[in-house]
This record gives sequence, C-alpha cells and structure tokens, in this order.
Amino acid sequence: MALIKDPRPLSYDYLPPALPHREIQLEEMKRLFQKVKEGYAQNVLLKGRVGTGKSASARLFCESFVKEASSGGRPVLVSYVNCRSKSSSHSVLLSIAREFSKDFPAVGFSEDYMMETMKTHLDKRQAHLIVILDEMDYLLRRAGSDVVYKLTRFSEYTGKPQNISVIGISQQDVIYLMDEATRSTFKRSNVISFQPYTADEIRDIIKQRAELALNPGSITSDSIELMAEISSRDGDARYAIELLERAALVAQANGYDQIRAEHVRKAASENSIISGEESVENLGKQELLVLLSALRKLNADAYATTGEVEEEYKVVCEEYGEKARGHTQFWKYLNTLELEGLISTELVSKKGRTKRIGTDLPVEDMTSLVEKRLGI
Repeated sequence: MALIKDPRPLSYDYLPPALPHREIQLEEMKRLFQKVKEGYAQNVLLKGRVGTGKSASARLFCESFVKEASSGGRPVLVSYVNCRSKSSSHSVLLSIAREFSKDFPAVGFSEDYMMETMKTHLDKRQAHLIVILDEMDYLLRRAGSDVVYKLTRFSEYTGKPQNISVIGISQQDVIYLMDEATRSTFKRSNVISFQPYTADEIRDIIKQRAELALNPGSITSDSIELMAEISSRDGDARYAIELLERAALVAQANGYDQIRAEHVRKAASENSIISGEESVENLGKQELLVLLSALRKLNADAYATTGEVEEEYKVVCEEYGEKARGHTQFWKYLNTLELEGLISTELVSKKGRTKRIGTDLPVEDMTSLVEKRLGI
C-alpha cells in the first residue's frame, strides 16, 4: 500500500477545511467584515512572519465569507494578487481586471481603463470585491501606494458607495510605507497580528496534514514530535508542511510504508549534512566515540536519554579498544557535541541530570562518517 494517499495536502498552498490555532484571527476578520454585509467597505492588514498562516487565513475567510454573503443576497467576489510577482500598479490592476475578463490584454490599456472595466463588471453584478494584496510591502516599496489609494478610494472614481475592500498581507507593519492619504483608509485597530506557531501548534498542523495526505498508520508519533521540534525553532508552518512532504517522499522512495524519525532527519538534512561533516572533522577520538554511541541509540528512535547513551558509550569503547572516561568527562563530551551542532539536548528530569538527546542530522549517513573517521 502506498504511503501517500493524496499529495495535495502536502503542499503549503493547499487550503485545508480548517486552520488549527488561527480561530481567533478568523473570528476577528469575520467581525471586521460584518459591515460589508451592511453595504460598506472594509480594509484590514494581516501582519506576521513567514509561515504564520496569514495567506491561508485570508483565503479561508474569503471562501467562507463569499458563501455567507451570497446566501444573504449580496454577491462578493475575491481577487488574489501576489505582490512579489506583481509589484507595479499596472500589473496589480491587470490581475484584478482579469478576474472579470480572463483575456484582458496585458498591454495597450491605461490604468483608468482597467478601473472602468472593474466598475462596469461590479455594477453589472451589483457585487462587492475583496482584493487580497499578499506581500503588500513589495508593492509599496517598488511602486508606492498609488494603486492601494485607488482601490481604497474607488468610490471617488465611481461616484457611488465604496464597493472594494482590501486585505493587505505583510511580514511587517506597512502603514509607514503608505503616503498620508492612503494611510488614512486603514485603521490601526484593523491590524491583525499572527504570532509564530509554538511546537504544540505545529504538531497539530502536522497531524492534520498527515491525516489528510497519508494512509492510516503511515507516520510514527516520534516523527511528528521531531518535525514539530525542528519547525518550531522559527514557528514556521510552511517549513513543517514541506518537511512532512519530503519525509514522506524519502520513506516512500526507500520502500517504507511508514515515516520514521530517520526519514525526517534525512528530509531536514539537505543543507545541514555539510556542516555536520565539518564539525566531525574537529572532534577528538573520545568525542567521536560518544557521538557514535548517541547515533546508534538514535538509529531507531527520535530521542535517547543521556543514561542510554552513556551505557552505549561503554560498549563502543570496548569495541574500539578504548578506555571509557568517567561520568563527568562524558558530560563534557556531550556539551562539545551540542556546541558543534551535532546533537541537541533537553532536560527531562529536574531532580537529576537526565537529558533527552536528539539530532536533526541523518543518523545513518553520520554513523558511516564517524565510523570512517574512527577507522583512520
């Protein structure tokens, strides 16, 4: 049986039926856009780092709002514009015009003509338009705020009530990038913040995507835990979903029907293996023996305790004809390995000194590398 049942949820662009831990932001958008149902426009800014769910929240909200508003008798249309690829006033308006006329020519028509096209179609449908300007800061830096002003003051062009709303999305506060006239169309109270996801929140996101994309039983709890730990360092759900996809492909390509911790490490190691090799070159023999002990314990599981690794260290030392160092020295070796970025440790027992040991590096590859170094 194939590991992946539906590859679509493994893409960050996929819009799931619900967004874990973004309920507050979605409710706030719903509250702010209530006035659109009453015949008014609304402008909102979504602010937060990469991978915090801003774009997905805007898209999911609009999908729901279109259905809700239309059932109430007011057609609502949505135009999504990625301002990283469309960072001029002309390209933004052209993208919106093509929502109404797919074959609208790319050249030969002025911005005023495109505005007229938008007016004609909105009047004909008696509709309200929500424009999502994703990565809005790119547009403002490269083209200024003229097109944003035109959209948020569309009523001045048409002479009718404002029937265009704007959702701006950015990694930072873009208010200061607007001129004063444009800035006045956005209220400070209409800025919705998206904080980086915590490890627990990313764990829930991974579980959701795994349930949607993979066959039952296709991923271990250890693997989910490891993905969440790696991704939560930046609070980036985009990376977490990408990591899940890569780990699934690694497992499937190697004939496994289940994603295991080592597949996650391999998926995460595309850039880290080089730095791992360089770090290994700096280690002394005893440090290499401790590292090999940790890698052997991590071969089957995502984590191992310091006690388990220390016991394995004694076995490895005997195997290589070396005398195992004492407990205090062993801890110093562990600290060195952590400083080199080869392992990570987390305190799991406050009464004692027990730590949980893990690594982002591919264990099989690193084991071969260390064994080669020890054989020299």
